Amino acid sequence: MSRYVHLFLWITLASPAFSQNPHEPETRLQLAYYQIINLEIDRANQTLSQLSPADKSHALFYYVENLAEIISILLNENKSFYEALQGHEKSRLQQLERLDDDNPYKSYVMSEIKLQWAFIRLKFGDSFSAGWGIKQAYKLAHENRQRHPDFIPNYKTLGTLNILIGSVPQNYQWLLNLFGLNGSVSEGLELFSKIENTDNIFGLEAAILRCLSGVYILQENSLVKSFLKVYQAHPDNLLVKFAYAAVNFKSNHSEKALDIIRETQRFGEQYAKIHYFDYLEGKILLQKKSYTLAAYYFNRFVEKYQGENNIKDAYFQLFLCYWLSDQKEKAMDTYALAKSKGGPMSTADKYADKILRNDEFPHKQIMQIRLATDGGYYHLAEEQINNLSENQLVTDKNKTELVYRKARLSHLQGQIPQALTQYQKTIDMTQKKPWYFAPNAALQLGQIYTDQKNYDRARYYFNLVLTFRNHPYKQSLDRQAKSWLKKIEGQK
Repeated sequence: MSRYVHLFLWITLASPAFSQNPHEPETRLQLAYYQIINLEIDRANQTLSQLSPADKSHALFYYVENLAEIISILLNENKSFYEALQGHEKSRLQQLERLDDDNPYKSYVMSEIKLQWAFIRLKFGDSFSAGWGIKQAYKLAHENRQRHPDFIPNYKTLGTLNILIGSVPQNYQWLLNLFGLNGSVSEGLELFSKIENTDNIFGLEAAILRCLSGVYILQENSLVKSFLKVYQAHPDNLLVKFAYAAVNFKSNHSEKALDIIRETQRFGEQYAKIHYFDYLEGKILLQKKSYTLAAYYFNRFVEKYQGENNIKDAYFQLFLCYWLSDQKEKAMDTYALAKSKGGPMSTADKYADKILRNDEFPHKQIMQIRLATDGGYYHLAEEQINNLSENQLVTDKNKTELVYRKARLSHLQGQIPQALTQYQKTIDMTQKKPWYFAPNAALQLGQIYTDQKNYDRARYYFNLVLTFRNHPYKQSLDRQAKSWLKKIEGQK
């Protein structure tokens, strides 16, 4: 699954708080909801089938029923399965239309269902229908907030919309403009913070969402530490483990992520199968130079996963396993295979696709430095850096990347003065080349100056990110820079 799929998976799981009011859904509907957020989808469907007529007449029945289908589609990415189920959206909305307009759950659930199916349609390439669905969800959510300003689940829907709209890739911005949609990640996180620390059921989901969105979109890695308490409080929740593994991997704590992934092996057959764990474990083992074992997990991922996201990158990572372990024949065979498999779906796929189309074979030592640094295996990165100098490199790109890798390592180890110098040198060396080193260096400089409360310098570098063209991570880095600019808006 791509970064957006991960985020939306967590977002859709941020379900409404169930009340103890006798007019609210009874215990078994609550049980079905809990089973879904624990990724026990089959059990949840069985529980739903046994509900009383009273439970099935509640608006939240349609929410929980829809949620089970949406998560199933997201986890397996099977297009035929999606096509067979998509008609259920209309039938559920028709049932909800019959409810009393004074019921705040009516518009709430209708908005959520439209939003969830809009994302699924976007994922399967139906951009216009997806945009229209988001527009309808947006309208319903804002109207519901006006009619029921004290209805807490409204914060969840509006927060979701802000994060989804604020993180839409550049190639879908025309949809937002066409439908008049506005939103920002920062505002979405603020809406989630209103209920994160409350005692109701929504607190867990809000904590998950805030951490994942902050780490993946704004690179606020400090949120991982605060999420540790949530992880410790829910030792048997597969969703929490999935989220905690993902943010640890993203924030350069791959060994911790690996421990969490291996903890999930004790979970039984009643839990949803998460093939992404194989892909993630392969990436971590590659970072720590366990090439044979990494290849095993990448092969298992491409053999068993039925979706499209990360397939091309998985084959590219498999190529790296052989390339970095000096198995040239296997490496070249896998390189050719990677060209023909998968498509440019996720950000990782797009980067792999660009390398493969340009026949850019990575410099082995620089790639090892990159992988080790990204995983938090700093001793391995230092070993490679100590054995490599700019004078040994031939191309300007490799020389620039070595400086950038040194900057990343210094930054992650807390050596800020060295990082500042090396990041600036990276920008100077890149000039107008279509490499991502300079824009990411500018983004990192902006974050460092934000931490130092030097907001003028931070704004300078965040705006500088936006000036770089045609690099492979432009959508992602531009989005992060804009989110940070929004976050520090008005700061002096």
